[in-house]
Amino acid sequence: MATMESIIQTANLWDLDLYSYVAYLLKQVTLIRDLPNREVDFSKYLPWNLPPDLRAELSVKTITVKKNQK
Repeated sequence: MATMESIIQTANLWDLDLYSYVAYLLKQVTLIRDLPNREVDFSKYLPWNLPPDLRAELSVKTITVKKNQK
């Protein structure tokens, strides 16, 4: 559950289309699920490491920090 929350919060910080980002991640998991963890570079799935065409498709912008309004 903590991993999913981390993915959701990362997507929110980067203003990603959450549905598209999670769909992309799930598709990638099907490709790497049989590989040992030590053989997978998970960092390439983070928003700032996505290929340029995928960044554009997911509308990756720059990171934004949403401030609490009191």
